[in-house]
Formats: sequence, structure tokens, C-alpha cells
Amino acid sequence: MTVTAEKKTEPRAEFLSLPQELQCYILGFIPWRDILRFTSVCRALHQTYMSSCELQYIVELGGQGLLPLPDINLGDHVPILKRLQLLREKSRAWLRFNIHSSKTISIPKQYYGDQRRFINGHLFFWRNSQPEIFPILPEPSQHTIERDWSRESLCPVDATIVSIDLDVSQNLIATAYVMDETLESDDKRVYIELGALDEDGAPPQAVGRTLFPSELVPIYYYRTHLPTHGRRLIISGKHVALCHCLDIFDHEWWLQIWDWQQSTTSNCILSNTRKSYCPSFSLLGSDRLLVVTGDRLKLYSIENTSQAPPLLACFLLPIPESTRIHWIHPLDNIAYSSRLQMQARQTMWTSDPKDRLLFLNMTGNYHPNLDGPCIIISTRIFFFRELAPVIPWKYWGPLNTRALLSLTSSYDQEYMNGNRVLRSSLTVTDRGWFRWDSECDLRMMDFSPLAVKHHQGSGRVVKEPSTIKVVTGKNEKFVLTTCLPYVEVVSNRKFRADDLASIQFDQDRIYLDRYDPLDLSDQVEVITI
Repeated sequence: MTVTAEKKTEPRAEFLSLPQELQCYILGFIPWRDILRFTSVCRALHQTYMSSCELQYIVELGGQGLLPLPDINLGDHVPILKRLQLLREKSRAWLRFNIHSSKTISIPKQYYGDQRRFINGHLFFWRNSQPEIFPILPEPSQHTIERDWSRESLCPVDATIVSIDLDVSQNLIATAYVMDETLESDDKRVYIELGALDEDGAPPQAVGRTLFPSELVPIYYYRTHLPTHGRRLIISGKHVALCHCLDIFDHEWWLQIWDWQQSTTSNCILSNTRKSYCPSFSLLGSDRLLVVTGDRLKLYSIENTSQAPPLLACFLLPIPESTRIHWIHPLDNIAYSSRLQMQARQTMWTSDPKDRLLFLNMTGNYHPNLDGPCIIISTRIFFFRELAPVIPWKYWGPLNTRALLSLTSSYDQEYMNGNRVLRSSLTVTDRGWFRWDSECDLRMMDFSPLAVKHHQGSGRVVKEPSTIKVVTGKNEKFVLTTCLPYVEVVSNRKFRADDLASIQFDQDRIYLDRYDPLDLSDQVEVITI
């Protein structure tokens, strides 16, 4: 027994005999959770950890669900100690959730009521197929973009634009369009034109300017009108995805994904000719696709876009198959080698695609006096190395999700970023109507592991399981019990309900979009965290 004990402790003793610098170097290659575990059970390793800014920075990044960015374009090198301090200060600022410091900007009249997005400190408008982007309250050192595009610069003149997306972090704008001359023929193709945000032409990392579809697809065309509501174009890292419904009733759909840095063509296609809703989908990391179909989440591999994506696993949901689900896409981009991202607001980290949140909102067919549930999902579950073909809810859902009853009639993607969620609590009348003139709270929910562990008295830590009961319009009943832990902080500032009708936020700011068509005013309140 004594000999066995000595053999077990021998590797540990040999490691502790190494110089401290070498110990730190070796520990830097293991996951952040293992660093915490090892240093919590060994006093010598704990002292090594406390004296190493590098190890603490690794743990802080991992615990907040972030990845480090290279600093080759930051100008002066930022020391690790300074990075660690900034990272911790930002996390504490969110947990304090003091949102009294803000500035309000007025939107020019020509943009009143236009479609808009807030991206990396910029405001992006899209009206009459002519987008424009300009900075909002830029910092002195921030690289900014200010530009408007003509239709001719986005796609051929004789074309109808059906969708636009852009990624400031990669200096990329993508435009999906159909050639007008083919609208009344059977030869209808949806093309995607790539362009740079800050100059003409395609970005240098693009292999070509135009992405071509692999096959002809039927496009619904109604009385000289080409509907755009059933088409969604998404840029996610090295991938561009286009999904669109093939008829006005969403009965058939088609989805294609391109690796725009490697090829202008692709065979990475999913389609469905059966009667079903146009699916919601999300691109995860650099090689995975998650699609919502009926009562399940289907996980595909898109590592090779020259072939149809193979199915990796089906994650079953405890909901009726007839339920229609709206998928909320993450707002923060995952590309982290971009010149613009590095120069814009001195970004030193970005969201880890393997450790962020996704949002399922179940919209429709629910009891008229009850709200439909929404499910917050940690993406960690979708990156396990070994997955069964079909995974029942009880094996994956409760530990990796948190189900909530909707506080509003619908949830927009602007309410989620990285591992944080913003929610507003609205007053509801006996008839189920919202009182838009009433006061309401703004709540921040932080699901990052370190926020739960080191909340330092800020907010309310929720670790215990919660159960919600759901009744559909067909009187179908089901129960959801989930226990993904989080910290909830309620703002000490009260808002009017209509002030929170549209919210977007990033790592540093909250944007409250206030468009009032009756008063003919359009303003944006920018809150710096």
C-alpha cells in the first residue's frame, strides 16, 4: 500500500519540482476548468496560479466564454496584466448593471422607421435596397466606416435584391439577388455578391466576388412581386448561408452554405419538399450547422462544403411536433483575425462559439391567455466529441438549458449577445394586453460560469431547477424543468415599456431604439457599460 501511494504521488512531486515558469507554461495548455480544479486542491499550484497573470487571464477568458484576439494590429502591445484588469472590470461593470450614464442621438429624417442594426459601434440602415452605415459616438482611436451604397455597387443593375447581411469584423457585405430577366422564366437563380465595407470590390480574403448556386430552385413570384420575407442571408466567420422558402406558404425550403474564402461554388445543400415551415438555423463555430425542424434540433457538419452536410445528431425537444419555433441568432461575430475588428474600439477578445447562448422562442399555437416558452441553450452541448444519433431531452436538455415564460409577445435577437441576455418585465392587463405607458424593469442575465461563481454579491444567483407549465392552443400540455445556472441583475433605473420595444447590445453598449411614428421622432439612446 505504501509503495502504491508513493508511485501515485511521484508524478505530482516531479511536476512541482519544475521551475515555476515551466509549470505555468505547461498549465497554459490545459482547459481553464482543469486549471481551476488542479490549483484548488494543491496549495503549491494555487500559489503558482496566483502569481501568474497568464494563467489567470486564461481562466478569466474561459470563464466568461471568450477567446483571445491577437494584438498585432493594436499598435502598442497591451500587457497581459492590463488585459486581465480590463476583462475583470468589464465583467464587474455588467454585474453592477449601472445604466444611468447615457447619451441620446437623433436619427436623420430620411431614415425614420427604416430597418436598422447596431454593429460594432456602427448604425446600419437598409431602405429601398440601398444600405448605409456610419459610426455612433466613436472613440478617438476607433477605426470607423461611413458609407452608403448604390444598387449598382451591390449587384448588377437589372436585379432584385432579396436579402443583405454584413460583418464589420471581417469588412464584408453580402447581397443576395435574382436577375430580373429570369423572374418570369424557369431559370431563376439566387446569386450572392460579396463586397468590402470600406472600399469598392471584394475583400482580399474572398476567393471571388460572386457566389453561385449549385442548382436551379423554384422561386415564388406573385403578380410581379418577389417576396423577401422568406429569405435569410447570414454571414458567420468563413461561411455564408442563404435559406429561403420556395412558396408563400412556407411549404418548401432550400438552404445552401458556401465557404466564401475557399470557393465560389458549393454542394452543401439541405432542402425539404414536404409541407413544413421554413426552418430556423444557426451556424456554430467553423464547422457545425444547427437546424430546427419540428420537435428536434438537427446538428450537421459543414466542414466540407463540397458535399451535402452529414447529420451528426438529433436533439429531441419536449414539445408538440406542431409547435413553430423562432430561432434567435447570436449577434456577435466569431471571426477573430480581422484588421477592422482589431482597430475598432481596441477589441482584445471575442465570443467563443463553443461557449455562448442560443435562444429558442416558441411563437404561435399557444393558449391565448398564456405566453409561449422560450429556451436558452448553452452551445457547449453541441461540441461534444461523441454524440448519439438521437439524444432524448432528458439526457441533454435540463443541464444545458433554462426555460422561461416569455415576458413579451415576442423576443427579438437584439436581446442576446454572447453569454448575456437582456429581458424586460412588462405589465399585462386582464385581457392580455401590454400597457406601453407603464414602468418596467430591465434585467440582465449572465450565464457565464465565472459570473455564477464570482458574482461578489451582485444580483441574484439562480442555480436551483425551475419548472414551467405550458398549454398550447390545442390544449396540449407539457412541463419543462431546466437548471442552467445564471446571475440575474435588475437595473435600478425604470423605463417606459415603449422605450424597451427594441434593444440591441454588444460587449460595451446598450442601444435603445426609440422610433415614434406619431410624434415623427426617431432617436437612439446609447448606454455605455
